[in-house]
Amino acid sequence: MRDPRIGFFTITSVKLSSDYRNAKIMISFMGSEEEKKRGFEGIKSATSYIRHKLSQKLFMKYSPSLSFVYDEMKELKIEKILAEIHKEKNEKNKENSK
Repeated sequence: MRDPRIGFFTITSVKLSSDYRNAKIMISFMGSEEEKKRGFEGIKSATSYIRHKLSQKLFMKYSPSLSFVYDEMKELKIEKILAEIHKEKNEKNKENSK
C-alpha cells in the first residue's frame, strides 16, 4: 500500500468467524497520537483494497469481510518492551564509558 498516512503497524491478532466470512483484525501503531490516528484511518480507508488483494491469495469460496480494530493494549506492551531495551542499552553504554 502506498498511502502515506500508514506508517509502522503490527497485526496483533486475527479472529475469524466459524464460517470464515468475517475477520476481525487487531492492529497497533507506533508513533505519535496523530500518526496513530492517521495510520488507522489509512488502514480503514484501504479495507476494500486489502480484501481484494487477500482474495487473490486465498483459495476460498468467499473472501472474508474485514474489520480493523485498534489494539492499544498490545501497543502499550510493545512500547514498554522498547523502553526497557533502550534503558538497558543506556546503562551498558554508561558502564562501558567508565
